[in-house]
Amino acid sequence: MTLNKMREYFEKKGVSQLEVGRFIGVQSRTIRSWFSGDIEPPQLFIMAIEADIFDVEERPEERVKKRLVLKKLSDMQEKIDTLYNMYTMVSGQLETLMDQQRAQIAAMRGRLQ
Repeated sequence: MTLNKMREYFEKKGVSQLEVGRFIGVQSRTIRSWFSGDIEPPQLFIMAIEADIFDVEERPEERVKKRLVLKKLSDMQEKIDTLYNMYTMVSGQLETLMDQQRAQIAAMRGRLQ
């Protein structure tokens, strides 16, 4: 893929160089170097463009909304995991206490007989 085709691809999609960098997790100066031709982009990046795997047809604000929703879902999942771990810990402690109580009752019954 030529440099011009790479530029055209993202221009056609309405995506800035900064957005490309954020989307793939690469610093903006690296992206600028790729777009200026100073550094050749990795072959995997070029293959991704050619395969059109970058879901960049949406408007930027729609991508931001999706990212925010995904972040909220991720945060919620973390909270659920924390609550589940707390529940597991507490229920284990409760079982231990109940076993201790049963043992004490059995010991008291044994003394009374």
